[in-house]
Amino acid sequence: GALQRPTEALAALDTAAAHPLFEARARLAQAPLLWRLGQKAQAERVLTELASRDDEARAHLASLLSARGEHTRAVTVANAIGDAWIRREVLAALGPKPR
Repeated sequence: GALQRPTEALAALDTAAAHPLFEARARLAQAPLLWRLGQKAQAERVLTELASRDDEARAHLASLLSARGEHTRAVTVANAIGDAWIRREVLAALGPKPR
């Protein structure tokens, strides 16, 4: 994806996602590529599914929701982050609710 070939990167990540050891990380890496390719709903679905069990996915999902103006939902997702340091950093990045 960083080499400006997101469709090729997506295909490689599909292959990696087929392996149980790499599935979660590969799917997490797919989300920004899907977003970049205009498949925003699919990117959000991937993050939402992974957020049920992964702090990094929760952090990305909170950021996406905040950027979309869904601050309250973003804070809810961020508060579900298990790692205290990550949770604190994500909440700080979200800032107070816009007026």
